[in-house]
Amino acid sequence: MSRLETLLGYLSSSPDDPFLLYAVAHEHVQSGDDASAQAYFERLLHEHPDYLPTYYHYGKWHERQNDLAGACRLYRAGIEKSGDDRHARAELAAALLEIDDEA
Repeated sequence: MSRLETLLGYLSSSPDDPFLLYAVAHEHVQSGDDASAQAYFERLLHEHPDYLPTYYHYGKWHERQNDLAGACRLYRAGIEKSGDDRHARAELAAALLEIDDEA
């Protein structure tokens, strides 16, 4: 059984777990299934807008798609959501700084 199949099994038991949704999105990224990765990232944003890892990793996905404007939007949205989480805010700000001039 593949890691993706295992994760999908866990997800069927806990469909509202944001970490499992993220893990499935990440597996799709790793396998090159961009459409599925995007669908899971979008689901995370819609169902779990406060799950901060989504903003960074979906932003990186957008960078790989050469959509720097989309990546910037995600990084900025994540920074707004980060509240008191200094680590997440710093990571998102650094990612934004890397590409902001290019977007």
